[in-house]
Amino acid sequence: INKNIKNELKQYQWVNVLRISALNKKNITQISKTIKDVEDQLHTRIGTSELNIKFRELWI
Repeated sequence: INKNIKNELKQYQWVNVLRISALNKKNITQISKTIKDVEDQLHTRIGTSELNIKFRELWI
């Protein structure tokens, strides 16, 4: 399953994937931490010059 997820989301390598199981109680406590991490990333500012460099790297 993990390989399938990685293959399906190749273009979204930056996406956080948290595998959980309510049945086995696996990683349930990680949910709130992961939500906080995602929220922090949402508010991250990237400078114009850094963004331009990344775009150039993608197009070259």
